[in-house]
Amino acid sequence: MSNDSIEFVGYHGTNSKYVPDIYKHNFKISKNAGEWLGYGTYFFVEGVSCPIKNAREWALNEAYKDLNYKHYSILKVRAVGKTIFDLTTIDGLKKFDELRNQIIKKYNTYFHRNRNFYEDDRIILNLIIKWMKIDILISNLYVKTTAQRISKIYSRIPNVTVMLVTDPKKSIKLSSIEEIEKELT
Repeated sequence: MSNDSIEFVGYHGTNSKYVPDIYKHNFKISKNAGEWLGYGTYFFVEGVSCPIKNAREWALNEAYKDLNYKHYSILKVRAVGKTIFDLTTIDGLKKFDELRNQIIKKYNTYFHRNRNFYEDDRIILNLIIKWMKIDILISNLYVKTTAQRISKIYSRIPNVTVMLVTDPKKSIKLSSIEEIEKELT
C-alpha cells in the first residue's frame, strides 16, 4: 500500500452509447451484487495479459448478452490514487488475509451458511476500502473469454489484471478519458 499519488493506465470496454455520458460526467460507480472486488469502476491494466484485448473481449461478451448493443468502445484512462491496495503482491495478499480474518471475527453472525458465498469477497473488500480509504485496488482475476463462456469453463487461475477505482470522479480526470477503439459488434 502506498500513500504517494500513483498513476495507472486502465482500459474499459463498454457499449458505445455510454461514451458521450462518460465524457461529460465521468464513469459511474457500479454497485451490483456480483462485483468482483467491491463497488467502483473496473478497468483492465497491464499484468497477466493484454489489457486492451481484455477490454475488447469484455465489451464483446457484454454485447452478446444485450441485443440492443450495436457498437462497442474501448476507453483508455489515467487514474490517480494515493491509497493503493495491490493484491498482486505477497504483501498485499497477506494484509488482505489479516483484514479478512478481523472482519470475519467481528461480523461472525453474518457469515452463516445461508448466504451467497460468491459475494463474500465483495462484502469484505467494501469494508476494507471504507476502513482504509482505498482509492485504487489492483488484483489478478479469472474472467471468462468468449470461448470459455461458451464451453462453460471455470478456473481459479487468474488470466487478467484489473483495477478497481473506488471513486472515479476523484481519481479520473475527464480530460484523461480517450476512446481508443470503436467497432460494430
